[in-house]
Amino acid sequence: MYNTPIAYFLTFTVRGSWRHGDSRGSWKRNGQFVTPESKITAVPNKHPPHYFCEEERQIIENAINEVCTERQWTLHEKSVLSNHVHVVVTAPDILPENVMKLLKAKATMRLRKGGFVGSEEKMWTQHGSTKYLFDEESFQTVSEYVRTQEQKPEWSAAQ
Repeated sequence: MYNTPIAYFLTFTVRGSWRHGDSRGSWKRNGQFVTPESKITAVPNKHPPHYFCEEERQIIENAINEVCTERQWTLHEKSVLSNHVHVVVTAPDILPENVMKLLKAKATMRLRKGGFVGSEEKMWTQHGSTKYLFDEESFQTVSEYVRTQEQKPEWSAAQ
């Protein structure tokens, strides 16, 4: 029997702002955490990192709201920080990877329209984190986490 998730917990990062070998640690695509003490060295960037200013963060928040309204999804929580985004959303009949793609696409389009991002500039890392929230306890825990996110100084400057 298939359980329907209460919501998805999505996290995606800005390209170049948080790399493998970073002093804060990082996640591999296979879900393994790479500690700062590991032997991986920071991968050089092809493009300089981008950190969102307050105006860009507001544009991204508005884009997330717009997509959720258009698609009639329930947006429970969102937190747009200078180098990553957290979203808790209920989106029936669509995979979380596709929800994330649509959110990234709308945000990028709005940032380009506002002149913050070049027409060829890639904004986001490939994929991101997609977690299914099946029970009320995990939903509440994640929602509280996202709701209480605060901008940290190390998230707004190149490492």
